Amino acid sequence: MIISSGSSNILIFLINTLSYLFVMALLLRFLTQLLRGDYYNPITQFIVKITQPVLNLVNRFIPRHSIIDLAAIFLAIVIIFLKILSLKMLNIEQYSIVGAMISLQSTSIPALLYLSMLEIIDFIFDIFFFAIVIQAIMSWLNPATYNPMVTFLEGLTYPILNLVRRFIPDLGGIDLSPILAILLLQIIQMIIFPALIQLIRII
Repeated sequence: MIISSGSSNILIFLINTLSYLFVMALLLRFLTQLLRGDYYNPITQFIVKITQPVLNLVNRFIPRHSIIDLAAIFLAIVIIFLKILSLKMLNIEQYSIVGAMISLQSTSIPALLYLSMLEIIDFIFDIFFFAIVIQAIMSWLNPATYNPMVTFLEGLTYPILNLVRRFIPDLGGIDLSPILAILLLQIIQMIIFPALIQLIRII
């Protein structure tokens, strides 16, 4: 969330919306590769096609490491940094991340870079959160129907849910792992982010 000295305008809206959408595509691509999701899934293919042209340029400076394209994470951080820097130059007063208000005008450039990395981490938590919620709802509504979206989300959430299931006793076919996973993600965010955000004041 952004609080400006005046009313919101089209430029701020475009900066936030376009950066959000492209960073989401980059992170989904990175996570799909990292977790070895289905490369041939139509949704995965769409994400690859819209991100590949830009990543081809970045890969000239950051070569791919094994199957993981680190250029996607690097570019995501750069985009968020440029977004926050643009808002600072537009005299936006405050910026909100994980419920904490950050004064952009009194924040140094290194601190903005650190803030950008925190936002990427928070974004990844949000992706897992919504992926688990959407997958659970779609699976309950149409459990026997093939859906590329469900398959794509399963590729993202399976490692987390599989880990959680190891600590849940058999409840006769009732899978509570999505609920527990969501709670754990929220608790982790609540524990680590306040401490990480405090570091901005000393950068």
